[in-house]
Amino acid sequence: MSATRIWIARHGQVVGHEHQRFNGHNDVDVTEHGLAQMRWIAGELRDEGIAAVHASDLVRARRGGALIAETL
Repeated sequence: MSATRIWIARHGQVVGHEHQRFNGHNDVDVTEHGLAQMRWIAGELRDEGIAAVHASDLVRARRGGALIAETL
């Protein structure tokens, strides 16, 4: 049996982060810095042989997940 490796990443910095509040299921977007964070993660995972990327339906997760999937 072969092992499956799962990488877990949180979304990048969100709009309104300076207010230090819990967003829960409020659909807030990521900042440009948050997108840069996701690009960095994608670069770190580039050689890991990622087979799939999954994200929640929230825009902050979808945008990051799409950016990572496109890069990989």
